[in-house]
Amino acid sequence: MPNFRFGPKTQYVFYHETSFGTPGTIGKQGPTTTGDLSFWGREQRGDTKRRPTNFNPSRPGRGFYVADGRVSFIGQRDWMGLMFHKLFGPATVTGSADPYTHVFKIGDQEGGSLTIEIQDQLNNVADKMNGVKAIGMTMRVAKEPSEVEFSVDFLGTGKATFNTTPIDATPDLFADPVYPVWIAAVEIDGTSNILVTDVSINARRYASSPGVLNGQRWGEYVLLGQWNEFSVDVTGLWTVGTDDLRSLVDSNQHSLKVTFTNPADTTHPLEILMPKCDVYIEQFPNIGEGERNVQLRFYPTDQNATQNTSLQITLKSPVADFGTAWTT
Repeated sequence: MPNFRFGPKTQYVFYHETSFGTPGTIGKQGPTTTGDLSFWGREQRGDTKRRPTNFNPSRPGRGFYVADGRVSFIGQRDWMGLMFHKLFGPATVTGSADPYTHVFKIGDQEGGSLTIEIQDQLNNVADKMNGVKAIGMTMRVAKEPSEVEFSVDFLGTGKATFNTTPIDATPDLFADPVYPVWIAAVEIDGTSNILVTDVSINARRYASSPGVLNGQRWGEYVLLGQWNEFSVDVTGLWTVGTDDLRSLVDSNQHSLKVTFTNPADTTHPLEILMPKCDVYIEQFPNIGEGERNVQLRFYPTDQNATQNTSLQITLKSPVADFGTAWTT
């Protein structure tokens, strides 16, 4: 079983898999803040299997293993591009030199699987999980003196190796530049809006991991089979001053765009666009002192959107191709 790994010298290291379950040799280490990616076993308790002369529970049946969890990162420009590639598949790229414009959309492509190591860089050992995919993203934007943070959800087969030598003991590091959250700008229906105080965005693929009868085993436990990939659900909340309420909660669809720029790197902005959103009241403000804000829930769709997607992410970067960047 894995050791307990903790402290600043313990990091997640990610490898693009050349085929499902087979990692490459070049590791990528992002600016991780927190993570609960874990490996755990599913079992069948025998509580309902009553025996005529013995009222003790029977021994649980051995189940299969699965890897899942969430890892949160600081919004470093090129690391976000690598994660977007895994979440949404290859981008459409324009430009022949820096800055290259990468446009990610929800479609029928995906960016391939990952091997993820929980790497103890002090003792040069790692716990390794193969056949993992990025299936969801969460981002919250508010006027705070900090960097952008985003979280990625992962789901894996449950194939793992513990206390092993790292594949790449000196992975590529991603630290700067990052996007400061306090300088984020919001547009609603193409017009700048100064009444929005908070935006959260969630995009998650409907993914399942059926335990297929493929005869594979890890140790004495049956491996979890590959999964089917389904559509992506996008939703979120925004908090807005009540002056804008009537113009937003109606029968029309509205666009929402959030733009991030680093003052020290203005040629490489990040733009998140939801071109067509249905908007509903989530929470109305209480009567009393304080800010008069309304929390609205939005449901983006691709209907009537010229972009043909419910979520479009545009990132400008000196990286020419994030698919190639995973392997070089």
